[in-house]
Amino acid sequence: MKDKKDMNKTTIVATSVFVMTILTTNIFQLGRSIAQSNQIDLSGSWDKGVYSHFTFNDEGCTAGYSGEVKTSEKSQINITQTGNKLIFATIENTYKSNDRSGSFKLQRSGSVTGNKVQIEMKGITDLGGTVTLTYTGNVSNNGNTIKGKRVCKYSEGSATGEDDFTWQKVSICGNSVLNGSQNLTNAQNNAIKVVNKFRLNKKPGKWQIAREDVSKRLEKLVKYPCLVDQGQLNACGPAAFLYIWFKRDPEEAVRYATMLFDNGTSAVGGIAIRPRKELVEYNGEKKNPAAADWMMMSALRDSENRFIKFRGERDSENIISFIMDKISGITSPSEMKRWLEATGLYKNVVDKTGYRSNIKDSWETQNLDDAKSLLTSTSNRDVIILIDSVMLGHGLMPFPSHYIVLTSSINEEEDKVKFNYWTWGDQPSEWNDLKEKFLANYYGAIIAEK
Repeated sequence: MKDKKDMNKTTIVATSVFVMTILTTNIFQLGRSIAQSNQIDLSGSWDKGVYSHFTFNDEGCTAGYSGEVKTSEKSQINITQTGNKLIFATIENTYKSNDRSGSFKLQRSGSVTGNKVQIEMKGITDLGGTVTLTYTGNVSNNGNTIKGKRVCKYSEGSATGEDDFTWQKVSICGNSVLNGSQNLTNAQNNAIKVVNKFRLNKKPGKWQIAREDVSKRLEKLVKYPCLVDQGQLNACGPAAFLYIWFKRDPEEAVRYATMLFDNGTSAVGGIAIRPRKELVEYNGEKKNPAAADWMMMSALRDSENRFIKFRGERDSENIISFIMDKISGITSPSEMKRWLEATGLYKNVVDKTGYRSNIKDSWETQNLDDAKSLLTSTSNRDVIILIDSVMLGHGLMPFPSHYIVLTSSINEEEDKVKFNYWTWGDQPSEWNDLKEKFLANYYGAIIAEK
């Protein structure tokens, strides 16, 4: 049996690891958010329009191809933006002409700086050479069109092919943005009516942010819930909850926000949300996250805290304040479960995260069979999974540090695991990596059954 001194040492080490994990995860997020706050957001589905194919052979790459070309992506391309980095899925092209046929995969990456976009697509063909397509273009002021030049090079020859390209954004979160049109549900239309009524109210709100900014943002979140963004806040729990709430019941989510702005207090179902006066009076006019997101998430988080206040500070130069805000921003699985239950949307909410009361083994990773059963084609549920952010390429130490929302089933393919998820105000993204990496960083889920 350990004596008291050994137990104190264990507690100090565990606490140090915990604080360092939170700090490293959030320092990465701080950098990501600062970069993203100054960028056009290109996340969404884009129509590539009508374009010619290239011919590649031992002479190089030339414009025009008389044969048949098929691609696994068809006419649209999906972009996920993280900071200034553009992320794409790998696609497979097959071609057939009179003289030959074959297939090859294209790995794609890109970046955006201001309104300048550069994208590179590269793949090794069945002939053994490498074909590279480079797209260089400009984004329109409304962020819905990319126009520019496309250049093709093939490693086995010197000829270079070139043509123009135009991409048109067609959807965000699966909803159309073409010609500004979008088919809204009755629930979304009712939510927008609440926003419009709120917008016409001329009385000053309790928060130090502009009513019109909040109105515009709420209308956008009603239409595109995937844009809910924690930004520089350690608020992945409130962000995941709000993303689901805006998707499932946008009218009640908007009422929560508008009541909070007007009164300084609000409610999630039967849970009273009463943030501290210091938070309500804090200047929330910052770029990232948006003022409305910041207000909704910060109030929810601060209202739950009994001992450590959540300041909602995004740019604190005081290291102590910075650390305390990261610690006070942590959302427990039981809190997440309680918020989901309070919405009244679910008949049952189950916490199946790997939390254990034993201090020595406070958290345990979960098994793959359990994960594969979380979301199926016949299930009517929302699932939030708890992970170590190392799974997404962030953080340095093993600890459950981030909530993400599952948007597809989790599938096992030989030595890999594949699924789609939502986080950080982006389009749902694909995770496709080694089974070992998944199992080392997966800590279970909160399942809300309709």
